Amino acid sequence: WKKECGDKRVKTAALEAKLAAMQDKLFEMNTALARAQAQTAEAKRDAECERRLAAAIQQANGDRDTDLARLGHAMAEAASAEQAAFRAIHFNEEKTKAAAEKKKPTARKR
Repeated sequence: WKKECGDKRVKTAALEAKLAAMQDKLFEMNTALARAQAQTAEAKRDAECERRLAAAIQQANGDRDTDLARLGHAMAEAASAEQAAFRAIHFNEEKTKAAAEKKKPTARKR
């Protein structure tokens, strides 16, 4: 009877040791799972940030292209206005010279 009881105690102790080892392994696996889930969540956040950054860059590029087109149009208008101003100045100078020529007294014959 003592031998059977001793054998059962040994078996129980062995099973308790196996259980403790399994619990340790389960804890390690749960820790690894939590770490992997955290990394997955971080990767998803990073992917979302990258997507938002790419969208912002695309929007900025579109805005830049629009601004460049507007700037080019404004520069063309400015150049046209400058040419018109130079033509008007030249025309006024010619008008002024012609008017001055008309006002010059003619030499009188003696």
